[in-house]
Amino acid sequence: MNEAALWTQVIAPVLLGGVSNMVFVKSKWLDSWKHPMDAGRLARDGRRLFGANKTWKGFWGMVIGTACWSILIFLLLNLAGAISLEGLFKAALIGALLGLAYVLAELPNSYVKRRLDIAPGQNSRGWKGRLFIVIDQIDSVLGCLLLAMLLMPLQWIDAVKIVIICGGLHLMVNWLLFQLKLKNQKF
Repeated sequence: MNEAALWTQVIAPVLLGGVSNMVFVKSKWLDSWKHPMDAGRLARDGRRLFGANKTWKGFWGMVIGTACWSILIFLLLNLAGAISLEGLFKAALIGALLGLAYVLAELPNSYVKRRLDIAPGQNSRGWKGRLFIVIDQIDSVLGCLLLAMLLMPLQWIDAVKIVIICGGLHLMVNWLLFQLKLKNQKF
């Protein structure tokens, strides 16, 4: 696989989309979208499906934000050449699908954490806490990776590298967002 294409078409838009989405979610702008995705519904065990932190504002912010970053990167990479409407549409579509894959891949983890009485935005202690720190970093990476594997040829060894590199990047970005007071916990 072309590593440059992977970084410019997949990793960079998702990374930038995630950071800009955290800024968007913490802002007051479009707070009318800040409704829980589960609408307060409870599972059979009496616990919320996903919790209060999985909102439509964050959902659409990630989808739209990643699409916008994908378009911007496409435009920057094609400044010297002709920019086609088809190319712009493809960049927007891939970005939106990556943002969608990102948020959908986080939902099973949130569902399981609610079953284990781990509050939204929190983590557990001990081995369970350490396990969820890892899962929290790679769930969205795996969702985006599955989509990327459908869109471009990718060797399994590359997939493993992506999980390790992007999982590490996710940890670093979370730490940075925590330092900037855009996240409540480091990991």
